[in-house]
Amino acid sequence: MEEEYSIVDMDCNPRNRYVTLIPHESPNDDHDESISKVLLPEGYEHKKCLYGVYHLDNISPDCVQVSADDINKLVVVNESMIETIDIYQGEYWLIQENHIYGVLNDIE
Repeated sequence: MEEEYSIVDMDCNPRNRYVTLIPHESPNDDHDESISKVLLPEGYEHKKCLYGVYHLDNISPDCVQVSADDINKLVVVNESMIETIDIYQGEYWLIQENHIYGVLNDIE
């Protein structure tokens, strides 16, 4: 008997020191970049920020730099090191733990 899979997001359990991320919506993300008040040359690309803030979703069991206590916290990562995997089961953002620059903690 064949197993049937439904099109739903599945939980990704990373391995080999990878962690899964969820993009964090910044309050600055809602501005429209298509409207420019300055005339720019054709083909000009706006420089994107090298770093991004993400929610730490899950970690590999062999991680040593981040722990289960850091899950659901915000982390700062190098955007160019994120691997986006878009497969039938869902879209996942992964990065190796050594590319996490820091965990953001609430100041009380």
